[in-house]
Amino acid sequence: MDVYLTAEEAARELGVSVTTLYAYVSRKQIRTQKAPGARTRRYWREDIERLKGASASGAEDVLAPRSAITLITEEGHFYRGRSALALAERETLESVCALLWDAPYEATFGAFNLRLGDLYHRTEAALAGAPVQERAVALLPLLERSNPRAFDLTHAGYARTGAELMRWFGHLIGGFDPSDDRPLHQAVAGGLGAPPPYEDILRRLFVLAADHELDPSTYAVRAIANTGVTAHQAVLVGLASTFGRRLMFGRAQSLERLMDEVLTTADPESAILRPIREGASLPGFGSGQYPAGDPRARALLAKLEDCVGEDVGFRRLQAAIRVARDATGLEPALAIPLSFVAHKLGLKGQGGVIWQLPRMAGWIAHTMEQYLTQETVRPRTVYTGPLPG
Repeated sequence: MDVYLTAEEAARELGVSVTTLYAYVSRKQIRTQKAPGARTRRYWREDIERLKGASASGAEDVLAPRSAITLITEEGHFYRGRSALALAERETLESVCALLWDAPYEATFGAFNLRLGDLYHRTEAALAGAPVQERAVALLPLLERSNPRAFDLTHAGYARTGAELMRWFGHLIGGFDPSDDRPLHQAVAGGLGAPPPYEDILRRLFVLAADHELDPSTYAVRAIANTGVTAHQAVLVGLASTFGRRLMFGRAQSLERLMDEVLTTADPESAILRPIREGASLPGFGSGQYPAGDPRARALLAKLEDCVGEDVGFRRLQAAIRVARDATGLEPALAIPLSFVAHKLGLKGQGGVIWQLPRMAGWIAHTMEQYLTQETVRPRTVYTGPLPG
């Protein structure tokens, strides 16, 4: 088959006039080159076929063309039609998991029976003192190896394994016994020795951070889930993706430095103005999804004001936010209250883990949806290199 078509052939394939074909060319949707030894031009067949396919299906082949999990709106996001802001007023991370996973609560969050083999224990001991995320990435394959049920890729199997994984990761953060059946916000807060108000703040944070549609880490998880992997492997990809420097939490060091300066220096305003004067971006401020400000951040900051409004550190944070707003017009993203809470819980330098724990709920939900309800996707790309002569 010839890889090129004449103008008349290309127009006929698309069901359009030659004039319309030229319009596609001018918009760079169809590539063309001069026919050898002639004054006419020829048109790349693959571009024609791609346009025909898009016209027939209404969309290009994409990884996740549809999802029933999370909807993002300017007023906030919704889990399976229920407002995350409203859920944060009363629900736990576990009950939100049951909603996101469309799984029965009792069967999913019953007794935990994690098996931890000798190799796991030896490796965990060798990694003592390493950051939580690095320990998790190293230990996950060994955890999977020790738990044969990890390879149950049914709906119930994914949900049960997801619950165990989140309990295990919470144990890495807070040091509590993984068989502890308290809600995760209580177990983590207790393990970290958090001041009383932060137990409920942590519950709210967990609910609001459980999923956020196809953010880059979730897209990476769906890509690997497309191949049919275990929950352990999907979570491993999610954790690895958050190291990426293009993501807010991949740039955690700059955010940590900013928060540390805001909370410990005599002049928190200078901590905000310094990067602005240097022409650097201001970490933790601004959101592409929420031009008017992230409703999750507003809700958490309002709750912090209610519960710890007289805390000197929180007053410093409020002053810094006012300066940032005046200087840039940007509102705080979720990373700002999250980083503040992490600092107060003694997780300095590891603030991302209290986002990664609840986000596992979303990663598991998207893994289940991609594998169990959608066909294997083989996306195509538009070749932009030199065309064959």
